[in-house]
Amino acid sequence: MTGPNRTPERESFMVYLDVELTREGKAFYVSPKAADITRYEELESMYIGVLRGAKYFKRFDEDKMLRKYAMGNYSTALRMVSKGRIDVVVMPELLGDYINKTNAFALRKASFKAAGQPSFIAVSKKSKLAQSVKELEVALRNMKADGTIDRIIGRYR
Repeated sequence: MTGPNRTPERESFMVYLDVELTREGKAFYVSPKAADITRYEELESMYIGVLRGAKYFKRFDEDKMLRKYAMGNYSTALRMVSKGRIDVVVMPELLGDYINKTNAFALRKASFKAAGQPSFIAVSKKSKLAQSVKELEVALRNMKADGTIDRIIGRYR
């Protein structure tokens, strides 16, 4: 899996490679006609699309007052914003920009964003690849050093 944030729960069933990929910020996507979101507190009056099972940032994840609607994928969530069925979607910014652009949703990013946390590549402990973690780490370090990782990420911007 590419990009999961490291949590104790996930570490119970995945091995994380020791190379940090990026700190992808979380962006909030709204309709072009919607008012901008400039502060966290403005989310309290909104219907918010989230990916089922995803973690975003501590305050948001633990906030029981927010009206969050779990969905199976981000494309559906962005489509729901574009059709006015929900107010906003929160998601990793790079992925949000890519899906918004490739699906021509024409949504706008709110001014308010949440800082990203370190993300990694993780391998299921049940996978045969779990035996090759050290080799994978060497390859990933080399890809980061020679700019391959930056070029791959650049394709999504």
